[in-house]
Amino acid sequence: MALRPRALRAAIRATGLAAVGFVVGCGPAKGPQPWIDARAAVVQCTTAGRHPQAPVLLELPVPQPPVGLYARGLDPMALDDLGYQRDGVACAILSAPRDEVIDGLEGSVRTLLRVQTAATEDAIGRAARCTCDAARAIGMLPLIPRCSNMPTLASCDPEEHREAIEQSLRPLVEAIETSSLPLVHWRLVGPTDRPGWFLANEARLLPRYDGGSTLHSRDRAVTSRGSHELVRRLLDEEGVVAVATQEGGQALLVVRELGRELVYDHFRHPIVDKRQLGLLALWDNAHVEDYIAALARPTETRRLELEPGDGNLVEIDRERLAAIDAIVDAAAPLGGLEPREALNTASPFVDRATLQAPFGHDGKKLVIKLRMSSAGSSWAQALSQDYLSPSLAEIESTSESSSPVLTDNDELPYVLRGTAAEAYVFHGLPEVPRTFRAVEMNYPGTVRGTASRWRFDLPRSDFEDLFGPELSFGGLRETMGTTNYVVRGQFDNPRQVLELESGPR
Repeated sequence: MALRPRALRAAIRATGLAAVGFVVGCGPAKGPQPWIDARAAVVQCTTAGRHPQAPVLLELPVPQPPVGLYARGLDPMALDDLGYQRDGVACAILSAPRDEVIDGLEGSVRTLLRVQTAATEDAIGRAARCTCDAARAIGMLPLIPRCSNMPTLASCDPEEHREAIEQSLRPLVEAIETSSLPLVHWRLVGPTDRPGWFLANEARLLPRYDGGSTLHSRDRAVTSRGSHELVRRLLDEEGVVAVATQEGGQALLVVRELGRELVYDHFRHPIVDKRQLGLLALWDNAHVEDYIAALARPTETRRLELEPGDGNLVEIDRERLAAIDAIVDAAAPLGGLEPREALNTASPFVDRATLQAPFGHDGKKLVIKLRMSSAGSSWAQALSQDYLSPSLAEIESTSESSSPVLTDNDELPYVLRGTAAEAYVFHGLPEVPRTFRAVEMNYPGTVRGTASRWRFDLPRSDFEDLFGPELSFGGLRETMGTTNYVVRGQFDNPRQVLELESGPR
């Protein structure tokens, strides 16, 4: 049976359901819709409060908000500790930049690095062993990576080489001012009823992130180091209560209170050689306006496939995730790496996936809405109308073999390529018939219906014996191991949207 959000909300209001961990009352707000960018790659919404995360949403194969947000994977209790209003909906949003911005990023990075190499060689040719001391004297030491750990030489007179070093490095300074560098931007936004909470509790909040944070606020002097010009300008922006520099300058967090809205913006250079952190700081200081522009509300927004006010949810968009991977590719040369080739060249079957744990079900119910790509829609329309049980031969024969391809992405932090999200969410539908068959063979009589509308009546099991411990959706599988479950699914009429619903029988 397909989920009907309006009917669910009516039932909640009528019965006054207040399940453990999900205090409903009059129901939470629908979420910060004006902040949900049309180019959002990930939207994850949770109600803040003193209750655990919905079990079925744990260990989902989707990109998670950065730990530098201090939000601990959008845990409801962590959001409460950050100052978000209890039972209010807070959303973390990862947005991709415009296509024209992405198109020019890789060339801009490589050009900047070429100019840096040429300028460094010219400087060394002019000042030899005194290059680092001369660059340090004029505040340009961070532009020369090989000088990052060089001690001062007493035998060098920096003034003797000042003019020569300035001339050598001038093209690099100009390149920094005109170049574009990749930035990954996450935003966490929701209602607050506790103005001033972040600064009042900073000693408790900052240790949540062991990558290192240096906090700046308006009542503290900002030292002339690192991204100091950027930090000072950001502190003058409307609603800004704090700016935290993180990871030695690789990331930056801006905390704002805008009326009753609490907004955290997290910016990160996705990958960089540690010797280039000084170059990033100079780039940050030269591109203050880019950061300020990124703080604005989006000019175009997107309505989520399911309502955040109906339950905690996650929505991921394949095209936008691919755009974030393009940012990672563009940044690869800054880390001395090259982009990886795509492992899965087959057409994806899903364009957008939305997963929600509706309120009033102890966090054990899961609703999934999959919006098909053109290839997925064609695959779905070719499925047989015959009953699935007992053979499943008809539906299985329509699927080509396409085992998910996963890879280790430790070097380059891709959010789509080679990840479980790509393998299971966007390319995994052809595996569903084989999953049906494996379950039916081991638990006869569990599968009912047709490909258009079907139902599993499952025994208590996490299915590790069938699919192995590495299978995704760990939270859902663990929950299914505690009780008998029902899983329902149905396509809309043109078979362009697949809705799934699972919960205790």
